[in-house]
Amino acid sequence: MKQEYNRAMDKVRLSDEASQRIGRMLEERQAQQRSSPGGGKRWTVVLAVAAAALLMMGTVFAAVYRAGVLDTFFRGDTSALEPYVETEFNCVENGDYRLTVDSSLFDGVVLYATATVEGLNQQAVEQLMSGQVIEEYMQSKWGPERGRKLIEQGSEGPDLFRVRLEPGNHVSGLAVDSLPNGSENSKSWIIQMILTGLEHPQTEPVMLSANFMEGGGSVLIPVEQMPEVVRIPVEQAVLEDPSGGEPLYVDYIELSPIRFTYVGRYFDAVGYTLPVTFRMKDGRVLTCEELGLELAMCDVPGPADVLGRQLAEVVYISQSMIDLEQVESVILGAAEFPLEGN
Repeated sequence: MKQEYNRAMDKVRLSDEASQRIGRMLEERQAQQRSSPGGGKRWTVVLAVAAAALLMMGTVFAAVYRAGVLDTFFRGDTSALEPYVETEFNCVENGDYRLTVDSSLFDGVVLYATATVEGLNQQAVEQLMSGQVIEEYMQSKWGPERGRKLIEQGSEGPDLFRVRLEPGNHVSGLAVDSLPNGSENSKSWIIQMILTGLEHPQTEPVMLSANFMEGGGSVLIPVEQMPEVVRIPVEQAVLEDPSGGEPLYVDYIELSPIRFTYVGRYFDAVGYTLPVTFRMKDGRVLTCEELGLELAMCDVPGPADVLGRQLAEVVYISQSMIDLEQVESVILGAAEFPLEGN
């Protein structure tokens, strides 16, 4: 089945630009701390507080990223998203390790989060920081040779965590990438999750577990605080198959401050991209790239789709916050659909 879990994960990844941006952000923040102590920058204050926490608790990274999830995943001004960032979570532990979600943002389809695992005793710290506990888990799942190869290739990320949703919903794509160690006894990761084929909106907390923490339980990620999502019913054939000219039915499109979603017929032709643009209230017509969007998931159901779906779900994610108040309409081919009134 084309959208089966493993194949979907291959289609979802954190972009090279996002990874480079994270590295630059960390270097800049560290440079600010060294060159401008007491300079009044919010991040400097956060780092100072985190350093105090390190002396008291042996953990620093969670405090840093509790304030930095927007800086991690986005560029530009994201102040309008701050009310939707979750920072209050339970933590879970198994006697050796503690899993904490530092902050998260969810819009019903895309979830961003930063998570930290901390060693709670000397042996656990040594096994975590050396990567031994992760290597042992990967080898137990994939066998010694393949597990070692996946680690060498840096492909172990998605296997380190497990996400569970409420009955009827499933995770289409999970991307995980490591962050610089926040302290001498903890490791941190960035997590990006994309949901497609939902039977109903996700209203219960998303459950996140670390697979290498046996018996560790799940951190509950709340989903109540979500930014505005504009859903535009289309329910007509407005596009053409580029290879044969066959009309393509479109069910609906969605636009939020962090993503664009297309749901409809889609022919996976070589080099074919959706002919979608966005008319702004100032008169400009922008492409996905110009609006800051990049393709993250193309979930095209195959003939043996066990869910019985006929329509594809194509998800673009934003690298910068989209101001919905500045978007006049979405243009699909020659058809235009205004945001106002939807």
